[in-house]
Amino acid sequence: MAQAFLSSDGDIKSHNEEQWARMEFLFSTRTKPTVIWVCCDSFSLKQQTFEEHKSRFSKKYKPLRISLANMKGHSLITFLKETLPEEVLESEPGSYMVHLFDLETWTVRQTEAEASSLIQAINFERELLFRTFPFFLFFWTDPFSRRKVQRFAMDFWDWLPYEFSFYSQSEALSQADQEAQLKGSWLSKTRDPARAHRIARLREAYLQVEDKTSPQARQQALALGERLADEYYLLPDYERAIEFFQRGLKLLGKIRPIDQAKEALFYRKMGESYKEKGAFPEALLSLVEDVRRSEELYASNPHSESLKNGLAISYSKLGGIYEAQGQLSEALKYYEQQTELFKELYASNPHSVKLKEGLAIAYWKLAAIWEKEGQPAQSKSLYKKSFQLYSELVSHAKVARFKKWHKVLEKKLATL
Repeated sequence: MAQAFLSSDGDIKSHNEEQWARMEFLFSTRTKPTVIWVCCDSFSLKQQTFEEHKSRFSKKYKPLRISLANMKGHSLITFLKETLPEEVLESEPGSYMVHLFDLETWTVRQTEAEASSLIQAINFERELLFRTFPFFLFFWTDPFSRRKVQRFAMDFWDWLPYEFSFYSQSEALSQADQEAQLKGSWLSKTRDPARAHRIARLREAYLQVEDKTSPQARQQALALGERLADEYYLLPDYERAIEFFQRGLKLLGKIRPIDQAKEALFYRKMGESYKEKGAFPEALLSLVEDVRRSEELYASNPHSESLKNGLAISYSKLGGIYEAQGQLSEALKYYEQQTELFKELYASNPHSVKLKEGLAIAYWKLAAIWEKEGQPAQSKSLYKKSFQLYSELVSHAKVARFKKWHKVLEKKLATL
């Protein structure tokens, strides 16, 4: 299929004559409405191409732009009938062009096993889409969404008679392009254009390797999926983070030898994601799996400082989910195990700032539980131990969080 290119100066006309010639020929010979797909690899290119499209064809066809971002329900046919003006729905055949944008808001919701409801609707309603309406129907998407539709709406794609693909010469999006892409888009949760750009590129790279079965491809998919999950967690978009942690765990089951440490880490991160979205039962199940694997790893090599540290963190996370659910006795049990491990780690390496902070946090967590249990003497003793460690941290390292928590503990002790 012919590809159109954007020049460095942004002039899309002189560098797309072949592509535009195809489109001009289509509308000079076809009067019967149909469905057309237009793919652009950046937000700014899509906008420029759409404006150029209007300038070329609006004299003959009336354009109408519709966003799919806020579509309700699971039927595209119903959405169009409820959204479009009556004069468009009852217009003379071939007098209007309806342009659908923001399919990306649906394709990024898609799990591995199930296509999104809108893509399902596109596939199931394909015959109606081609035969019901009196206008030309355009889908304007990015390459990622196109590939998702090709994969999950194969019957629709087989029916599709016309596709036009536009690619810019530069693979990198401009700062203005990134910021524009955020406005009203699926990434509107973040004001960080750099993160938006990273996620878009990671998704595209992941899609290229996710179905490949070679060991190298699976390792690439695993690494890309973990990066995507971490980015979504920080967005925050916990649903998508969980989706990619689940995909990672499935991939780990296919890779030999099994990386038990990576499995534990994925369960831990997934548990934290469930916790942040308030799904405590699911968080508990994930964190229990993390602890089980971390205990097995540590038992196999009890002299490993990193495995002991990892187990301490796992105990802390599991204690945290019990605390969040009000199960203080269970939380206390795991916080105590965390504390014992950090005491051993710190005793073996008292110059480690990381281990000193880990022990300070462990004491603090224990103190908070005893305070909730109505044991002020035990609670105050542990708060003091944590405060002493933070005092040492503040005096030796100019780190903002050390000063912050030192002041918080100082105020806390003043109230006890």
